[in-house]
Amino acid sequence: AQQWRTKVVSAKRKDVSQWQEVVRRMPSALRAGPYYVVGRTLARLDDHEHAAIALLRIPILYPRQRALSVQALMSVARSLESVKREEQAVSIYRELLIDYPEAGLRSEIEQRLERLSGA
Repeated sequence: AQQWRTKVVSAKRKDVSQWQEVVRRMPSALRAGPYYVVGRTLARLDDHEHAAIALLRIPILYPRQRALSVQALMSVARSLESVKREEQAVSIYRELLIDYPEAGLRSEIEQRLERLSGA
């Protein structure tokens, strides 16, 4: 799964399907990182719904992986913005501000929230 990170920019849907099958067979404790790679690749392939599902598994199933959860939630929010689901993106950004204040993203998130509220 570590090798997949180098293929995020070039992977095809077929590759992601194979990765998802490998992730399903992995021990649960090892899936957080692979879910992130799968989700980011799906987002790049404009499959934002499935990307969000893969990425949201991280903060839900692996809440102790806080740094990866932050990255996953930011990716979900940006994907939602790109498909004009601003209300849902705002919800994710607010969750980040409240639940992950240590992430150091307050300024960026507040700018995004301001832009979305003016949209």
